[in-house]
Formats: sequence, C-alpha cells, structure tokens
Amino acid sequence: MIGSSLGSLAGGAIASATGQRPPAGGGSPGGGIGQILGGLVGGGSPAAGSLLQNLLKPQTIQALGTMALGGLGKDTVPVGGQSVPIGGFLNMLKTFLGNAEAEYNAAQAAADAALPEYLRDYSGLPSGDPANDRLRAQRLQELLESAEFAESAEAAEAAEGAELSEAESEAMEAEYELEMLEAEMEGQETEEV
Repeated sequence: MIGSSLGSLAGGAIASATGQRPPAGGGSPGGGIGQILGGLVGGGSPAAGSLLQNLLKPQTIQALGTMALGGLGKDTVPVGGQSVPIGGFLNMLKTFLGNAEAEYNAAQAAADAALPEYLRDYSGLPSGDPANDRLRAQRLQELLESAEFAESAEAAEAAEGAELSEAESEAMEAEYELEMLEAEMEGQETEEV
C-alpha cells in the first residue's frame, strides 16, 4: 500500500514538474501516506508533524520533483490558483525543519535534565527505561550496595594503614633495642680488652 502510494506520488510530481497531467484515477496523491504517518506521529512533536504534513503535500512533492529535474522543470508550482516559486517551498521546509529541530533539542535537554544521575549509564544516557519502577528500584539498590562496598573498603584501608603504623612502630622499637644491645656489647668488649 505504501509502495504504490509513493510510486503514485513520484509519478505525479514528475508529471507535474514537466507540465504533463498526472495519470487518471490517481485521486489525491499522498492522502493515504499522510493519514498513515499522521496516525504514527500523534502525541509527538507538533513541529515535526507540521514538517511531515507539508512535506507530503502534492504541491511540495511537485516542487521537489521540479528541483530534481533541474532546468527541465518549471520555476513555479500552482497552489490554490496562484503560482508559487520553488524557493517558497524550500523556505517553508527550511523553517519547519528548524522548528522541529529546536523542539526536539529542547525536549531532549528537558528529558536529560529530569533524569537523575544514578539512572544514567557511563555515557550519560538512560541505563534503561526510567519509567520502569523495578528498574529504578534495582538501580538504587545497586547504588546503595556499591556505596556500602566503597565505605567498607575505605574503612579496611584505614585500618590497614593503622596496622602498618603499629607495625612500623614496633619495627622501629626493635631496631632501637638492637642498636642499644650492639652498643652495649661493643662497650663490654672494649672493657675486656
């Protein structure tokens, strides 16, 4: 169904761009695709919906077909009894595309800002579906366990450091006692001689 509609759109656009009449019985090119895609877009970006809706209009497709033909096509496309230059369609598409891009970027920034850090992976993207309660609970549990492990590792490291200090103190005392003992023995040898 989509393939035949796209073929009919392309054929109608080329025929219109070259000044020929589109094939009879074609009806309104793009009506089926516009309805299908319009249903898919529901609840999404209004700016993207406007872009898509205007992109699929027969006159816009005809203008793009005219551009593709280069010098073989006409300079204008009839819209509502008026001749619209091809540049007018390009300006319209450029404007709607810019609006869709701005809307998308704003929505992404808001979504990124609303997501707590513990629900993000190493690259900053969501580590799963943030709307999934189980995932959020599991991720928080992992974070708590990780923090607990890190705290116990720090405590063990501090205790190990304290043990090293005691061991170092004992070694220094033993070394001192050994030096004193050696000095005492040297002193006894000197007296005997």
